[in-house]
Amino acid sequence: MDVEELEEIEKDKTGLFRWEDLVDRIQASDEELRAGLRALSVVEIDGYWRIEDEVVGMLEADGFPRRLALHCLEVYGGQVGEGNGSNGRAWVLDERRVCIHFARVVLKGGKMKVESFMDEWMKKILAGMPASFEMLEGEVLVERLGVETWICAFSKWEWKDLQPYIRDLRIPGFSSEELLLKYTQKMQPTSDAEPIFNAR
Repeated sequence: MDVEELEEIEKDKTGLFRWEDLVDRIQASDEELRAGLRALSVVEIDGYWRIEDEVVGMLEADGFPRRLALHCLEVYGGQVGEGNGSNGRAWVLDERRVCIHFARVVLKGGKMKVESFMDEWMKKILAGMPASFEMLEGEVLVERLGVETWICAFSKWEWKDLQPYIRDLRIPGFSSEELLLKYTQKMQPTSDAEPIFNAR
C-alpha cells in the first residue's frame, strides 16, 4: 500500500482501515506493517489509520489531540528511558528528522538557489539544532548551472539518490531493482548514461 492508495481511502471515509483490516489485506509481518506505516507517517485515530495530512484539519478545529501529539513525538523523536509513573515519559527530538522535515517544507516551493534555501531553512529550524547540508543526502538534488548552485526536491532520481530510501526494504520475491521498476519509470537517454528514475 502506498501513499496514493491511502489518500484515495481518505477521500472515501467508508474505506478507512482498522489494524485487523490492514493485516488481512497486506502480506507482511506485523513488524514490517508497522515499519511501513511509520515510513508513510500514518497515525491511528479512534481505531482507524489515517494519513497525517488529513489530521491537520482536526488540529485546527479541535486543538491538539493527545494521540496526534504522541504520533508527532514518535515520528520526529523518541522516548528516553523508562519514565517514572504514569506521566513520567521523557522525549527527545531527532534533530535530523526535524531538520529534514523543515527542508521539505522550504522546498515545496520548487527549485531554489542553495544560498536562499539555506537562509530559509535556518529560519525554520529550532535554534541550536545542528543543521548541515550533509544531512539532506537522499532528500534533495543539487544542480550546478554555471556559477550558481540550485537545490530542489527530487523529481528525477538516480540510483545513488534512491538507494538510501530502499536499502532497508525487504519484500520477499523482490530485489531492490525490481521494486524500483514496479513503482517508477526508468529512463536512460544513452547506453552509457546513468539511468534516471521518476514516479509513474
